[in-house]
Amino acid sequence: MRNNINILAKSLVLLGCITLLVFTTSCGDDGNDTKTPKEVTVEALKGSWSLSSESKLANLTVDPTSVGISFTETGFSLTGGITSYVDGGTFTVDDSGNLTNISVNISSTDLEISGSPSIVVENDVSKITVSFTVTESSSRVSGVGAFLLVMVKAS
Repeated sequence: MRNNINILAKSLVLLGCITLLVFTTSCGDDGNDTKTPKEVTVEALKGSWSLSSESKLANLTVDPTSVGISFTETGFSLTGGITSYVDGGTFTVDDSGNLTNISVNISSTDLEISGSPSIVVENDVSKITVSFTVTESSSRVSGVGAFLLVMVKAS
């Protein structure tokens, strides 16, 4: 009888060890790490973007749909005919995931920013609107006026 109790006790210990081993192996990383708001925004900036036809480009005859856009964690760059006037900008992504400290790069020495540019992020970072006004710093007229860059993420 004593042998049966020893065998039963050893079997229970072995079963307990196997159960513990199975439990600890199944508790590994499940891949559902929670991202910070900043990480979510930076990730949302990745991908294809275009300039919407809602955009206003001062008094330029540039077709907004011909403008290319790319984003990084610290700013955006533009390609196409608009780059003779503005070629991009910089911003900061704060810990809350907001874009702050917007600055626009005016590429023409005959133009300058009037006031402070603004940035509005909508629809879970799928639409970003940057607005600013440009004035002439000499006698140049082309590119003077209000810019409204409505950047939309391709779906």
